[in-house]
Amino acid sequence: MIKEKKTKSLIYIPLLIVCLIAVFLFDKILPTTTFVEKSIKDIIKYALFIFITFLSLWYFCLTPFIKKKRLSLKSTLMILPCLLVCLLNPPIFGLILTPNPLSYQGIELTVNILLFFITCLLTAVLEETIFRYVIFDFILEGKHSSKKDVFLSIILSSLIFGLFHILNAFSGFSFAIILQVIYSFLLGCMCAFALYITSNVIYSIVLHTIFNFSGTLLIALGTPFNWVTLPIIIFIAVIGISVSIYIIYMLIKHYDLYKTQNKEKDN
Repeated sequence: MIKEKKTKSLIYIPLLIVCLIAVFLFDKILPTTTFVEKSIKDIIKYALFIFITFLSLWYFCLTPFIKKKRLSLKSTLMILPCLLVCLLNPPIFGLILTPNPLSYQGIELTVNILLFFITCLLTAVLEETIFRYVIFDFILEGKHSSKKDVFLSIILSSLIFGLFHILNAFSGFSFAIILQVIYSFLLGCMCAFALYITSNVIYSIVLHTIFNFSGTLLIALGTPFNWVTLPIIIFIAVIGISVSIYIIYMLIKHYDLYKTQNKEKDN
């Protein structure tokens, strides 16, 4: 055991140092004049952080409490309401309600959308691995004896995720930071629900990716859309409340099934 730990340390520590140095150098050296340059820089940075995260999971032998299940049609159908909420992220309405909402055309637009999607995907992989696969899973392992504990685990892990975004205030505090904390908390609840109900982090990654993509596409590639109008607020509120009721119902319905799936590990 000691020999194995030393071997892992000889691999982990040098790789960690190299990756951290690479992140620092890329952040300082790579240009960010154009959208493509900025996207490539972000993609490299997130890829390195993802590698560091998985390397750390391997080094510290962190295994998930939630037993992983394969992707299935049943699991996909169960998260469809959450997927709808992510697709209908209010800023995306600008694509329909704003004339010429995007600032690029042709092949340039296609390349930029692709790069932007990859950035959203890598962001989701990194954050879902840390906040759902590790933090939510860790909290749930110590609090899964009742339905109330499951709800508290989802809320607590999502609160941590939401508060994490306060770090964005270091680049300048504004009311938008508060909004980001709130909708990050709500997104965290949906993603934690998806992981809990499907036992596969891929579903929460998909939800997170689509939410980020639909919510920031026009900010990154076009004209930001002012969606704060009464019809859109009512529409989103109705969908949000409906999906919240659905999530609560599904959590209660599947609690006993979840306990059965993890019974062996508890023993």
